[in-house]
Amino acid sequence: MVFFKGSVMKDKYKLFEHGLKNEGNRSIHFSEGDKIDDKKVMEYLKEAAAINKKGIKPAKKEIIVKLPAELTKALNKDKESKQFYESLAPSHRRDYADYISEAKQEETRTKRLVKVMDLLADRRTLNDKYAK
Repeated sequence: MVFFKGSVMKDKYKLFEHGLKNEGNRSIHFSEGDKIDDKKVMEYLKEAAAINKKGIKPAKKEIIVKLPAELTKALNKDKESKQFYESLAPSHRRDYADYISEAKQEETRTKRLVKVMDLLADRRTLNDKYAK
């Protein structure tokens, strides 16, 4: 039984297991032959319903993307591209940052920076060519 907002619940009876790759979820596992305490499970269900009714949401983990210095400098010079960059999902921002920082030679980094800034000016992501 999965509780999608289990991380904000009390877990009074210590029945929860952490959600895999999702810190918000909690679950109670049952196996064949387990004796299920209906009263405890109902308490958990009522608490979950109350949380939903109040609109409480689990805290989101902030995703921080480390930018290479060249990209930071270029974005600070072009406000429109910077605004578009900041509106992108963290995965797209990370794609841009990695694309530049993974280049080993300075010449390659410079070429990639020019390409990235052109794409941002056109309001496109690095992998748009694969989207269609």
